[in-house]
Amino acid sequence: MSRKVLVVDDEKLIVKGLRFSLEQDGMEVDCAYDGEEALEKAKAGEYDIILLDLMLPKMDGLEVCQQIREFSNVPIIMLTAKGEDMDKILGLEYGADDYVTKPFNILEVKARIKAIIRRAGSKQDKQEKAKTVEVGELKLDCEGRRVFISGNSSNLAPRNINQHSPLNLSYICTLDRNHQLDHLSDSSEFI
Repeated sequence: MSRKVLVVDDEKLIVKGLRFSLEQDGMEVDCAYDGEEALEKAKAGEYDIILLDLMLPKMDGLEVCQQIREFSNVPIIMLTAKGEDMDKILGLEYGADDYVTKPFNILEVKARIKAIIRRAGSKQDKQEKAKTVEVGELKLDCEGRRVFISGNSSNLAPRNINQHSPLNLSYICTLDRNHQLDHLSDSSEFI
């Protein structure tokens, strides 16, 4: 699965270099050249990580970062020429996950991207697991509206999804296999 990255910098040569290097690693890269465009793209797309310059036209990187944090937990790495301790502290306080000063080594930036995505991915995996409930041989995929009994899948009718909440799974599990299937399926209402 290809990772999606948003690179935000007003210096076109930096964007071009980052894009080329990240695409060589199989990542899908979108680019923005000012703060407003970055915010629009962050709202419209789902990114695995955002590389964000601090000094941007129209809206600075701190404000962009702060506004992104209002609607998303996407990892953000600040890439900026501002290397003073207070700049780094502000960037992290405003919601950045990491802070790299220019000039930077592209190999270090890529290593940081991979490390942050790896950690963020494990959180997403936990969230995905929370969308499924397992009791004995019964597994309920609440989001996909599917039930698996001994590994065999069955779609849920829309009217039945609420009755298959975790509270009712214990009841379903007490039924024999034929009654479980009868209880969980209504072929006229499959999604």
